[in-house]
Amino acid sequence: NLFANYKRENVSWDNTLGLGYGILKQGPQTKKSDDRIDLSSQFGMKASEKWNYSAMLGFKTQFDKGYNYPDVSKKISDIFSPAYLTISLGMDYKPNDRFNLFLSPLTGKMTFVTDDSLAYIGAFGVDPGQNFRAEFGGFLKAFYKQPIMKNVDMQVKADFFSNYLKNPGNIDV
Repeated sequence: NLFANYKRENVSWDNTLGLGYGILKQGPQTKKSDDRIDLSSQFGMKASEKWNYSAMLGFKTQFDKGYNYPDVSKKISDIFSPAYLTISLGMDYKPNDRFNLFLSPLTGKMTFVTDDSLAYIGAFGVDPGQNFRAEFGGFLKAFYKQPIMKNVDMQVKADFFSNYLKNPGNIDV
């Protein structure tokens, strides 16, 4: 996990990059236990003591192919299949350095599936045969960080997106 944060007077800019790749060997089979690339950049201007007007850019994908284990002949994901680009405008609530809640009623979410075999079957919500899907909706992002011991922190992050234009009750988590 990498962080690059800037704060001066009424302006803040928080950047995070989370990378993870893990493999688990159990018996004769090897499978991924973690595979993620998660980049987030959030710019804010102070609105009050604990609230900021904010703009956020997020990008998520993975490093390697994923399979429907134990059947390794069926690929279900790959690098940039899927990839998610999120652009949001909203408010950020930061009562302290350990917790923040970003609320955005104006969010564009783009889904990319660059692997044609996955795009052909309409994986990850793209129309079958298409490599791209654009959505407009609301977004909520919560983050909590708690020190456990010296040099060890527990971090919890959750993202929620609701598409205003199609099935708004179906929330992407």
